[in-house]
Amino acid sequence: MIKFMKINNIIKFKQVKNKVLLVLVALAAAFLITTGCNKDKDDGPKMQMTMTFQSDRFDFFLDGEGPVTIDWGDGSEVETRELDPYDVLLRVISRKYTVSALRTVTVTGENITHLICSGKELINLDVSKNTALTELTCVNCKLTNLDVSKNTALIRLDCKRNQLTSLDVSKNTALTRLDCYDNQLTSLDISKNTALASLGCSINQLTSLDVSNNTALYYLALSLNQFTSDALNALFGTLRNVSDGLLIIRDNPGSADCDPSIAEEKGWCVS
Repeated sequence: MIKFMKINNIIKFKQVKNKVLLVLVALAAAFLITTGCNKDKDDGPKMQMTMTFQSDRFDFFLDGEGPVTIDWGDGSEVETRELDPYDVLLRVISRKYTVSALRTVTVTGENITHLICSGKELINLDVSKNTALTELTCVNCKLTNLDVSKNTALIRLDCKRNQLTSLDVSKNTALTRLDCYDNQLTSLDISKNTALASLGCSINQLTSLDVSNNTALYYLALSLNQFTSDALNALFGTLRNVSDGLLIIRDNPGSADCDPSIAEEKGWCVS
């Protein structure tokens, strides 16, 4: 009888021991998973932008909140700044180099919502890794390409006076204002930009434009393009009805022979 009780106690002890081991293994696994998730979160990709330029000075403007780091592309120590939405001076960033050279500035931050990087010295801009951008201004530069397909939060895009031959804004469905005049665009598809209220696209090479899906549009500037009278009349036919719209079409090949009354009957002032 005593021998049987000892055997039974040994069995129970082993069962308890096995249960404890299972609990410890489960806790260890949960710890590793949690640690791994946190590590992935901490080591995840930061929002980043790069600007390539040729000059001995570079200036740009950032809007947003929180810390940003700036690698000036000259081997100097990476600079850290704290963006303050209420302090404009902290958002104007500049650097004077000892000599003029081709450099790339890299800006990293979690909440950069507005970037202004205008100037003839800028020759390349990559904002594809900063999906928080709501406004982008890159005016009077030497850009031949601008990829904003990842910037789906963009509300305003100003890229006038560059050397762009194409511009894809099909992913920018939140866009309300687009200024792309004085480039080399031969076509522009704004059919997906249903929130677009203002489009400035003068001084390009456009021959046609369909605005039938742009039900918020009230300002449209298309002077100094390549619209024939038939193309302009077709454009007028796709305009929405408004009470105070402004349409600028002067200095196109068909400006003198088109029928502006088609647009005027819809509430547009044609210039």
